Amino acid sequence: MSVIKTIGVLGLGVFGTSIVRTLSQYNCNIIAVDMNPKQVDQVADLATEAVIGDITDDALLKEIGIDLCDAVVIAIGESLEASVLAIMHVKKMGIKEIIAKAKGRTGTEILYEIGATKVVQPEKETGRRVARKVLHSKVSDVILLDDTISIVEFHSPSDWINQTIVELDTRGRHGINIIGYRNRPGGRMHVNITPDFVVLPNHIFIGIADTDAFEKFERTTNLD
Repeated sequence: MSVIKTIGVLGLGVFGTSIVRTLSQYNCNIIAVDMNPKQVDQVADLATEAVIGDITDDALLKEIGIDLCDAVVIAIGESLEASVLAIMHVKKMGIKEIIAKAKGRTGTEILYEIGATKVVQPEKETGRRVARKVLHSKVSDVILLDDTISIVEFHSPSDWINQTIVELDTRGRHGINIIGYRNRPGGRMHVNITPDFVVLPNHIFIGIADTDAFEKFERTTNLD
């Protein structure tokens, strides 16, 4: 049985609301927070808990259970100061996965510096895509081609090491078609994968699969 994640979403503008809407389609708990009552009301039926409050108030964040979250998304971009304070608070709470929204290179650098594990720019990444990255924290990237098919990028599972592609039979066993690999994060994608290709620990694979099939694979496989 898979463990149900609890995810905090701080800030419920268009970006944050999009994240909540996407997360609500999956089996996870959502704690959503914003100062604007109208924004909170819009997600009240989607979130496990929807709270009107100041995301820079660390006492409030602890009171509503943000310190128990598996991941927190700071989805405000208008106030860099508020984002900084929110990141500092959740980092002190021990949250290991902190995703923050930023505008521009300077804001991105600052948020990384103070503790964000991932900084996204809404003009480059949609709320829907960010939500799926939160859900699939062991996956390097997830791109939805449509409602049922995804392209996924993931590190070599430990039980794949030193096996060949034909031995693994990823299509037959898991419904995943391997279409490429990288030797390092952000490295060049290679597509010349032959049946006798041997998997090494540094390999990062790109595959295309039915979304449900990959989610089952992720739950049952030791992804690093």
